[in-house]
Amino acid sequence: MPSLTKAQVSIISTVLKKNTSKIRLSAQWQELHDSYGIGRCEGKWLHLTRQDLKKWRSLIIAQVGFDLTKESLSGNRTEVSKRVKNEKWSTAAARSTRIYCSALNAPLVLRQGTIEALPEVEYCIDYQDIQIEHYTSIMVIENLEAYIFAHSFCFPDMGKVLLVYRGHDQSARAMKTCLKAALKGMPVYYFTDPDPSGIGIIIDSPFATHAIVPAFEAMQKKDSLTERFAKQLAARPDLRSQVASYSIDFQGYAEHILNKGIAISQEWLCSHDVTLQSIHLR
Repeated sequence: MPSLTKAQVSIISTVLKKNTSKIRLSAQWQELHDSYGIGRCEGKWLHLTRQDLKKWRSLIIAQVGFDLTKESLSGNRTEVSKRVKNEKWSTAAARSTRIYCSALNAPLVLRQGTIEALPEVEYCIDYQDIQIEHYTSIMVIENLEAYIFAHSFCFPDMGKVLLVYRGHDQSARAMKTCLKAALKGMPVYYFTDPDPSGIGIIIDSPFATHAIVPAFEAMQKKDSLTERFAKQLAARPDLRSQVASYSIDFQGYAEHILNKGIAISQEWLCSHDVTLQSIHLR
């Protein structure tokens, strides 16, 4: 007898919870019926008696270890292994709550203890372990390399800063959850490329309170990537109207980029020791 997959257990559990006696015979249910012979096929439908439902329930319990319709199985593989033999019944990935982070003007203060935030070291930490109350602000950095070399930038004074890489895939979702959990009123600085895409990232974030930007004189047309600017602006043609509700300072920053055709990378700012400043968004 074949082993049930997580997807199969999920659809069987749904039927058991609803106490359904008639199911449309999808490809998945046809496969289940062919494998286990539980239920009666009639045209496009699978009919299940009370006895059939008991058989499906017993099958799940035998393979998983307990009744998923009455109990929830949550946590990562290590946590799930405390209850069942097969760790792959886990509903959470170990990295789903981890973010790439470091600290500026402060150590990394964690639930497990305090560690020195060494330059150019990538720390991947469960955001729930970070003692956010030990910091005065959070800075979200757009690019991975800019995050790695964050200690080499000429940032303004923002106090004790928790540095966070914007992330990708799971780490991006974890980063947003971390920001939701941040202390109320804590400044959240967004540091992005000076280009249309960077402006878009800032205005798309519901958490951003400040932007980290270079002075106007540091953003010259001769240093700009013309094709990158054109491509990004074509993807975000409404930026001018979208920034209209923001502060005068941020509007001025966006207008300079859009009027001058500026597309410069964070890496360029770092390599040229460009002094950065913070501006309020609202």
